[in-house]
This record gives sequence, C-alpha cells and structure tokens, in this order.
Amino acid sequence: MYLSKEEERIYEGEAGWVLEKAIKVVIKVGEAMGADRLIPISHAHISGVGYGNIGEAGLSLLRDLRDGGARFNVYTTANPGSVDDDSSYYFNYGTPFIQGQREILSIFKEMGVNAFTCTPYYYREPRAGEILAWAESNAVLIANSIYGARSNRESGLLALFEAILGKAYRAGLLVDENRKPQILVNIEARVRSIIDYGLVGLLVGEMVGERIPYVVGLKPQSHEEVKAFLAAAGSSGGMGLVMIDRLSPDAIGIEGSLNNIERISIDDKDLRRVSEDAICNEVDAALIGCPHASVELIEDLARLIVEKNVSATKPVWVFTSHHVYEELSRKGLIDLLISRGVKVFTGICGVISPLNTLGYRCIATPSAKAAFYLPRLARVRYVYMDLPGIVASMFK
Repeated sequence: MYLSKEEERIYEGEAGWVLEKAIKVVIKVGEAMGADRLIPISHAHISGVGYGNIGEAGLSLLRDLRDGGARFNVYTTANPGSVDDDSSYYFNYGTPFIQGQREILSIFKEMGVNAFTCTPYYYREPRAGEILAWAESNAVLIANSIYGARSNRESGLLALFEAILGKAYRAGLLVDENRKPQILVNIEARVRSIIDYGLVGLLVGEMVGERIPYVVGLKPQSHEEVKAFLAAAGSSGGMGLVMIDRLSPDAIGIEGSLNNIERISIDDKDLRRVSEDAICNEVDAALIGCPHASVELIEDLARLIVEKNVSATKPVWVFTSHHVYEELSRKGLIDLLISRGVKVFTGICGVISPLNTLGYRCIATPSAKAAFYLPRLARVRYVYMDLPGIVASMFK
C-alpha cells in the first residue's frame, strides 16, 4: 500500500504509539481488502459502545487509548450505550454494569465524540460522494443507499481507529467499481405498514447476506418506511449498500448491469413466515425508537395520544437522540408525552441492554430491527405492534 511521508512517519511511531497502532490496524485491514492507499474521511461513527457489548476487555482498551492521549481527528459520533446518568435510575442494571457504562461514555467524550446515537445522519447529513467511516449498520445503509455517500460497513473497533487516524483504507464501497448490484430482489408482497417494510428488510438481509441487492417493487412514501426497511436489512444481512429502484443514487442508469445477475422474489407467504414467532401472552412494555426515533415518528405518537386523549397504563419507552429531543422540547411535545406517562430517553438504547434482568419478558415494538436483536441481546421476546396498536392497547 502506498503511504505518504507523513503516514510513514506515523507508521514508524514518530507521532506516538496511539497513532502508530491506529494506522497499523487500518493498513492491515486495508491490505486484506486490496486497498491501494489511505484516504481522508470527514465523519467517523463508532459502534460497540454498550458495556454489555465490549465488557471489561473493551473498557481496558479505551482506558489505554485515552491515557495514551488518543483524540479523534475528524467529526465523530458513536452509538448509544445502555444507560447514562439520566436513565440509570430507571434502568437499574446494577452498580458494576452502570459504572462500566458510564466510564465508557466518559472516555468517548474525552476523546471527542459529539453525540451518542445510532442515527448520525440526523446530526450531520451525509453528502453524495463523501468519504465516511461508519460502523452502525442502519447508518451505513442509509448513507450509501439514500445519500450516495461512501462508507464501508466497518467494525466498531476499526471505526474507532479510523476516527483517531482521520483516514480509512481505499477499498470496498469507497471504490465506484465495487458499487454494483449482485442480486435482484423483486418485492411481490403487499407492503402496507412500517412493520411490513421492516419484515421485507429482514427477508432481504437473510436472503442476500453480504451481496449488494437491487430492489424493485418497493415504493416507500416516507423516510420512516425507508429507515425501517434498511435498518432491518442491515440487521439480518451483512451488506453495506442496498440499491432501491428509483430511489438510490447508485441505482440510476445501471439497467444494463441487471441482465446477468441472480433474481429472487419476496411474496406474502415470506412475510408471514418471518413474523410467525412474534407472539407473547402478555406484553410488559412498548419500545419505540430502534433506530433512534425521528421527529416525525414521535410527532405521530403524540398526535395519536392527543386524538384519543389517553395516558399510558404500561411502560412505553421512546429512545431518541439529544438533537431530536431538543427540537421536540421546543415544540412542547416532550412535556406532553411525559404528562401522558411516556418515558423519553436520549442517547441510550434499550435493545442492547439486559432488560430480562429487570423482569421484562415481552416487548411490543414497531421495529423489525428491534425484534431481531431483543431476543439476542436483551433476552426478551417481542411482538410487533404499530403506533396505533400501542396507543390502543397500552393507553387509557
């Protein structure tokens, strides 16, 4: 791999061991990916921030990097943790867990994280062709598939080192020649709700794996529908780009590339199959905001509550970013939701957290991404329920 004189100096340790470690990790991955050089990035996004994800081993690494003077050299955001100072009173996962999570968030702040969210595109909207180093699957898919930006689907650790270095390896989805469809997916199923968009996403991810799909027959009418689809696809699949017919920038003018690739379809029977396990006898709580809820989604919830003039009778959680929370606060909607019994949390994630240790057994959610991870990470069952359903069954 070609290195500039400055990069050679960093590689030789002349800029300190932290930068040396960062560049050697990025180069090693780049060589495996066939990269020819390093390339500057404008925004890094780190995943794997939850204490339940990285544990003491990850926390030890962060301490070493912090003590070694590590600072992020580009605009950097990171995924949410399980709890913070404002939420640990409610989600009391025990002193060791809470202390570990607090220290992780504190170290990331010291190193220069601007926000903890799984929706970094609400903080800083990607530009077409912009080079990113993002590690959250829904964010990578939205950046590549909707905005036309350039990011590989990085691991959290690799994005961490790329944020320190300020550069990524030039390979994979950063190279135009690699952004070609490898399989065509025809959506024949009737897709009528946010939940349906998520179910289709789970099926696409399951069927295509790491291949780049070209999706036809999907006609989303809102950002929320696109977000639900891509977030779910990134959960069950390993791809970093989904080409949506007539929507994705990369899908424009590539009809000739579709002639000789495999074709599969998704119908109503597939939708029923992927949702058949979503059954609970008793719902303990509702989870809204996986990925972090947008202004539009929370406004829809508030509107339904006001129209029905109801208040929550069971725990109803909304997870969002500080950015969205502040905008809604100015509109008076946060106070409204709180007055109706809704718990609104910022900068954290319930899905990656040990909800089972708090006695929860079944969670209602409109999110297929949440449904994918709740049994795996939170150790609870789930049932699909859209916003009208949540308001009808969990409010009076």
